[in-house]
Parts: sequence; structure tokens; C-alpha cells
Amino acid sequence: MSGRRHRYVNRSSNPAVYTWPSRFPVKASDAVFLARLVNEHQPDVLIGNFEAVNLMMPLDRLMRIPVRVAWYHQLTDQHDLDFPMRAWKIRFLRLRRTLVYKLASYIVPVSCAASLDLQRRFRVREEKCEVLCNSSVDPTADRLPSSTVLDPRRIVCVGRLAVSKGQETVIRAAALLRTEMPDLRIDLIGSGPEEGHYRSLVKQLGAEEMVVFVGSLSHAEVMKTIRSAYISLVPSLTDNCPLVIIECLACGTPLIASRAGGIVELIRDGIDGFLHAKQNAEDWRPR
Repeated sequence: MSGRRHRYVNRSSNPAVYTWPSRFPVKASDAVFLARLVNEHQPDVLIGNFEAVNLMMPLDRLMRIPVRVAWYHQLTDQHDLDFPMRAWKIRFLRLRRTLVYKLASYIVPVSCAASLDLQRRFRVREEKCEVLCNSSVDPTADRLPSSTVLDPRRIVCVGRLAVSKGQETVIRAAALLRTEMPDLRIDLIGSGPEEGHYRSLVKQLGAEEMVVFVGSLSHAEVMKTIRSAYISLVPSLTDNCPLVIIECLACGTPLIASRAGGIVELIRDGIDGFLHAKQNAEDWRPR
């Protein structure tokens, strides 16, 4: 498990649960930790996620693991938007990731957009990619009673407050609706590095009564909020396979999303939801 969010370890469960020694598993102590597990269990397959891929693929190859799988979650342009770096560092990290992916037996992108990203940015062969979309447990177990009347003024936007998630478009669209829909309320659920900028923008545009910063919620609270919302917004500038879209579709909550990345693979415009131009506040206004 990448990141020590808790200290839970259960070696007797199936599957067993361990935590890496480091928050980001790239240190020597993480390599020793993994090597000991491999020696103990002699696995046929190892699957790496996120930062762990950089450590696991070379070490797995060195220890002769027959099948080495790397999961691919984040598009490179999304990473560039959210984590700006100097050009030389971007080139170095991409070269490192290119070499790492050469050591993988298979790579699992979570959308066709991600598969193309792998092929173009990291020169991964198409036959090495096996697209497998994100999935979710059924979020409808405690569905709202059918008699519940939803408030058409209640809109939610769930996501990390980061440039790539595009909440600025929602804020600007809300400001355009101040006269037409003064009672509209958009709940921004999540936290992130752009929160200060977004709060300043809301104040600058005079949309304080319309845009509410809810902050981070537990997953159960997020699901409850989505089910009780009239509409859910996903305004990403670029995205891979947003789990929130899958959850909204499962809950039956109407969706408005941007025409970007892997989102167009999940939503058929006018059928599963509505797609609008990314970063265009005017296009997000209701017609």
C-alpha cells in the first residue's frame, strides 16, 4: 500500500495487507522490504501502482519475477498541469519512466486515452497495453427513497482542487448565472493546492453566495452528497478515467462533464450525460 495513511497490517488475511516503510516507496528501505516479501512468497506476478512502479519493475526484473504489471492512472498532461517542474526534470522523469515501462511485462492503462498517452510519450508498444477501466463497489446500497424530491438548485462538483480538475470553469460559469439563477448553490467537495486561488476568484467575481467550499469528506459522505444532488459536474481540463463519473452513473445522478481525455469514453453526449467544452465557462451555462 503506497503511503502510510494508517498503520494497519494484517499478514494473515487473504490478501495480506502490508504498508511500505516510506510514504513514497522509492528508498532503499522499500527495496529491502519488497525483496524480503518476494523471497518469502516467491510470487509469479507482481503489480505496481503509482510511484511504486519505479521501484517494483526494476527490482522484480532483477529477482526474475515472471510477470510484472504496471498500472497507469494519470495522463502526462494532467501531471504537468498539477505538478509544474523545470523542463530538464520533466525530461529526466519521462526518460526514467520510459526505461521502467520497458521492464514491465504488461501495462494496464485505465482508458484508451491513457493507452495512447503511453504509446506517444513513453514509446510503449500497443500490444503491451491492456485497457481496464476503473471500477467501483455498488454505491446504491443505501439509495435515497424514491419519494425524495431533489432540489434543482443543488449542484455538486467532487474532485481535488487542482488545475487539471478545472473547477475554475465552474466558478466562472456560476458568476455568469448570478442574475438568472441567484439561488443556485454549487458545492465544491475536496481540497488541494488551488483552494486559495479559487477562494480569491469567487470573491473577485462576487459569487460567494453561489459557490461553497465544503472541503474533504469521507467516501461515504461524498456518496451521500452525490445521491442527493440534482446534478454533478466534472469540469476536468484533462483526466484519465475519473472514478467520480462511474460513481455518479451508478447512483443515477445526472452528469455534466468536459469533453477531455478518457471522459468521452465514459459518457455519450446526450445519452449518459452532457459534454461541454473544457475551460469555456460560457459553454457551461444552461441553455
